[in-house]
Amino acid sequence: MNIEKFVKDFVIPLERYPHIREDQTLSEAIEQVLSFKWGVNEKLLRFSDLFVLNRDGLVAGKITLADILTALEPKLLQKDKKPIFEGPDTDSSNLAILWEDSFFKNCRERGAKPVKEIMSPLTTVLHGRDPLLKALYLMLRSGEQSLPVLDDGRIVGILRVEELFTITTGVCEL
Repeated sequence: MNIEKFVKDFVIPLERYPHIREDQTLSEAIEQVLSFKWGVNEKLLRFSDLFVLNRDGLVAGKITLADILTALEPKLLQKDKKPIFEGPDTDSSNLAILWEDSFFKNCRERGAKPVKEIMSPLTTVLHGRDPLLKALYLMLRSGEQSLPVLDDGRIVGILRVEELFTITTGVCEL
């Protein structure tokens, strides 16, 4: 059975996916993600990342929700500094409560950080004429949950693992 399906037929158009310019701030990135909600009373986030464009409209990188949360409080991921005499590693997650005051006080200040400083560069992109199995291979190999789709170097949309899952399992003879 030869079923030809291409990325361009399943892409989410860029205007329907969170994206931001690299000179915008972390606060603006948060607003952008929060503007894409769904579900009962629109309380659920629709997307778990957003793409960053440069001033020419070319894709420059990507920011995940985890990147945003880490940028709001970088101390949460810093390696614990322990004196040698403290003994074996212990779970210090309960100590995060000690950062609560500074976390909420400093959110506004950290929100002014340019997204360019926290974005990750893209290592994998798709093209509209790519076959879906190539897209599936690249997505699984890269570990990414979403990939930008380019046309003449410009981002035209996004393909997510959710679409690939739906398409692939719908075609498979199970």
